[in-house]
Amino acid sequence: MMKTLKRYTRAFVKAVKMTLEGKAIQTPETHYPNLTKWVQEGLQRLETTLQIADSQNMDEAARKQVIVKIDRRDMSMDVILRAVQHNLSLEYPMLMQATVEHNLTALYALNLNDQYRVSQLAKNDRLAPQVQAAIAQLAAHLQNIPSSNAP
Repeated sequence: MMKTLKRYTRAFVKAVKMTLEGKAIQTPETHYPNLTKWVQEGLQRLETTLQIADSQNMDEAARKQVIVKIDRRDMSMDVILRAVQHNLSLEYPMLMQATVEHNLTALYALNLNDQYRVSQLAKNDRLAPQVQAAIAQLAAHLQNIPSSNAP
């Protein structure tokens, strides 16, 4: 109870101070424009990858049947792609909004995991060439995450 009261008091004091200084809370779009754009592009690439897979008769059920061994664990293509989708749509934006220490470190670590899994999936030669190429492009995009302070 006391910790919660202290946290709310700090937030209130900070809000009053920012108001008096004429400052506003920075949104991720203004604070991390390059990362925001990268996330949006990643979501588009992921959607394209899923559409290409669907066009090659690889719907959700078929994607669940494609298994890749990553670090001695079996993971389905669907789980890998849905995890990336979850992180791009929810986790990364939440971390960019967070004002906690190491929020961006967590974002980069999550992305490293996503990129590794997708790159391993791209090596699966049982996939249709169009699907494999789309997954490789997604992996390349994830690998090219911009710096948080680059313009």
